[in-house]
Amino acid sequence: MHELGASVIIPTFNRAEWVSELVSQLCNQEKRVGGLEILLINDNGNPDVFRSARAAAEGTDVDLRCFDTGYAGFGACLARNIGIAFARYALCVFLDDDVTVAKDLIFRHQSSAMPCLRIGRIDSLISKDGQEEILPDRRQILHGEDGHLSDVTPALGQLHGGHFSIPTALAVALGGFDEAFLNEEEEDLDFGARAMMATQQLVILASAVVLHRGLDSFSLRERGEPGGNDLPRRGRERFMERSAVIVNGGQSYFEGPRWASFQR
Repeated sequence: MHELGASVIIPTFNRAEWVSELVSQLCNQEKRVGGLEILLINDNGNPDVFRSARAAAEGTDVDLRCFDTGYAGFGACLARNIGIAFARYALCVFLDDDVTVAKDLIFRHQSSAMPCLRIGRIDSLISKDGQEEILPDRRQILHGEDGHLSDVTPALGQLHGGHFSIPTALAVALGGFDEAFLNEEEEDLDFGARAMMATQQLVILASAVVLHRGLDSFSLRERGEPGGNDLPRRGRERFMERSAVIVNGGQSYFEGPRWASFQR
């Protein structure tokens, strides 16, 4: 049984300065309910990122826990699954390491009692002609009021791993992220589709906003700019497959001594 509170899961790779800023913002969250912990998972990178994050969390009531995937490549699925495996609290909040957050972010994710996926908004901060500009999240379902969807079909394929939350028990039951996805980008689309299929409901948190540093890979690809991924759309093939909800063996995947090796 998970305790009342939120476990914030942040995969990273050698972004000590950004992680330090994000940890500091999370340690100053207002109106949150229950405990708060940060699970920082470095993808076989420089341990300086841990020292920087620990300095930012020192003296606060937030428990910072550090892990390393030891992965020779991009281990986003493994990193996020490590977070799920070690989460103490009832809600897992997933954030990328290159976002900044408002003081009420955790409270907004905790505001819904619906036992399902909650999708938050990701706006982008870009520099244009020497001026900073904020581009609104391009997902139309995140424009408007907060709400609940009982028909998830329009939202399939709309989850971005940089900002969302899910009840920890549901994430465990789904088997976490499918580690057959070895590259960045599609693993979040697949996870979101499976979570929606499993519960047939979704919470939209348009008021929960994070600010992403620069354009995401989807927008870069749409603009034909460097850095945009163009991977085969394996995740999209699963969106309507009702039989492919649980991966990695489900809950049993998170049992056993293997996980202790990732702690730092």
